[in-house]
Amino acid sequence: MFIFAGFTKEDRQKVRSFKLRMMDKYIYHSESNDVNLPEYSKSKNQGHRNPDIIEKTNQDSFPNKILSNTTFYGNENLDNIFASEEKQGIIGEFSEDESDNVSDNFFTIVIPEIKKQNTKAYLVYDLFGLDSYHSVSRSINKNIAFGGDIIVANSKWSLQKEEIALNSLEKGKNTILFTSSLNGVKYKVKNVKIVFENNFKLSDNISSLLSGNNLYIKGVENGSVNIKGKAVSSVKGEYEALLNLTEEDKDKGFVTITTSNGIKEYKFPESKSSFKTLSEERFAPLVINISKDAEYTNTYEGTTISVERIL
Repeated sequence: MFIFAGFTKEDRQKVRSFKLRMMDKYIYHSESNDVNLPEYSKSKNQGHRNPDIIEKTNQDSFPNKILSNTTFYGNENLDNIFASEEKQGIIGEFSEDESDNVSDNFFTIVIPEIKKQNTKAYLVYDLFGLDSYHSVSRSINKNIAFGGDIIVANSKWSLQKEEIALNSLEKGKNTILFTSSLNGVKYKVKNVKIVFENNFKLSDNISSLLSGNNLYIKGVENGSVNIKGKAVSSVKGEYEALLNLTEEDKDKGFVTITTSNGIKEYKFPESKSSFKTLSEERFAPLVINISKDAEYTNTYEGTTISVERIL
């Protein structure tokens, strides 16, 4: 049995814990590509609302604009592009008075074979309501969620291309779960794909989002990672960190990142105005062995875990 507390950010956990419990129920989706978009209106409950997202999305009323099939894959090979069975989904709710439709938060992608030699994998989709994938919280194949720490709004469709770890993918069916980091954030995704590239330029596999003193860093790395002198856990080949920068950090304009490829001085991107930044709190996984013939009791992050013996 594998128990973990990947995110204890209270706002996010309320949403994500429920959706993960519902995953088995909604893992198979309708083959219909028609998605009925509900009407959106402002709720009387103003708590945790994002005026920027709400006003802009209500103004556009989530328009059904169809983006052109933009070609951006470096060396396009249709055999390396795998589209989801689902067409689009609307994620999140503006207030507790609304209910997020769990079933359209999942996207299923079937990959016949995964070649890991000299290959990079990308999660590609069209995004409306948020500025970039850094503000999107998503989970692949029931792994912990990445992203959504810094919420930056955007009222236009944009094409997202996020590098993901090959280790997070599986041969056959893969499920992508999009969630909302907190109440008051609502966005739309469509045209979700997994893209493999085997003829690419070498890069540091790092991306980031800066808002004020908060720097969010995400990367792909199978080995150990150290950012600004602190160890960062890598899960299934991916890692992330939310740093609170000091005045000294900002004067330098970079942080030091150490990986198996060496030491890099990572320069800060341009700062963007955000609606909210979630607090950073992470815990290490705990693996326990359970037997029907024995009781088990242990403490984990201030919580007692007890397993009774089966008679």
